[in-house]
Amino acid sequence: TFQLMGDYTSALNDAERVLAEDENDPASWNLVGNVHVLFGSYHEAVEAYGQAIRKSPEFAEAYYNRGLAYHMSYRPVQGCQDLSRAIELNHERSKDAYTYFCGF
Repeated sequence: TFQLMGDYTSALNDAERVLAEDENDPASWNLVGNVHVLFGSYHEAVEAYGQAIRKSPEFAEAYYNRGLAYHMSYRPVQGCQDLSRAIELNHERSKDAYTYFCGF
């Protein structure tokens, strides 16, 4: 809810508190990545999404989010690879993002 109000510091603190409760929860890592994107901290977001993927290699949402974060940080090759993987995992929005960012 803090994200919706623009209080990103509190949102990050909340996300990290949730993560501290269970470091192996890929959804928590994905949430931390999302908050970092809101801050414009794309490197940290990519790292958090990577943790989510390591915890759950079939986590399509994390591939999608990391793909977008790669594109936001001017790393299109990695971004297209992640978006492609998200498509393979049947993530709905990935097809449109792939078409937009990767031109196919």
